[in-house]
Amino acid sequence: MSNNNFLVIIFLALIVGVGVFYIKSQTSQNLDRTLNTVSNSMPVIDESTNPSSVDEMIAINNNAVNFNVEGGSFYFKPNEIKVKLGQTVKIEFTSKSGLHDFVLDEFNIKTKVLSSGKSEIVEFTADKLGQFEFYCSVPGHRQSGMIGKLIVEE
Repeated sequence: MSNNNFLVIIFLALIVGVGVFYIKSQTSQNLDRTLNTVSNSMPVIDESTNPSSVDEMIAINNNAVNFNVEGGSFYFKPNEIKVKLGQTVKIEFTSKSGLHDFVLDEFNIKTKVLSSGKSEIVEFTADKLGQFEFYCSVPGHRQSGMIGKLIVEE
């Protein structure tokens, strides 16, 4: 093999090596940019806060919300929940004292009747505009004022 052929092979090997290095570095940079974009667009949820009102709900993303609702002697806390049309609504209902349930007829939601300290989670899509009453279906509780209001807005 002549020196010219040897130099051509060395030159081609260098070009291939530089090309492979360049492609790997570009792929790595694109992956880093993608991971940063995904990481920066994810919501941060501060779990140290305990929501005590509608305004303190925990937003998971633009289309889902969580609420903690407690039921006690003829009350719901909070007794008003506001959501946007189309949102996925997740409610963790806890009976604080006595036997209670959480019923929202228009969205076909009903927990079991729960004893003190017990919880149940219900989930639905707020696909109707308006104001809807939720209540406890234990006999006499609704009539004694154990009601609340779900407001679905645009």
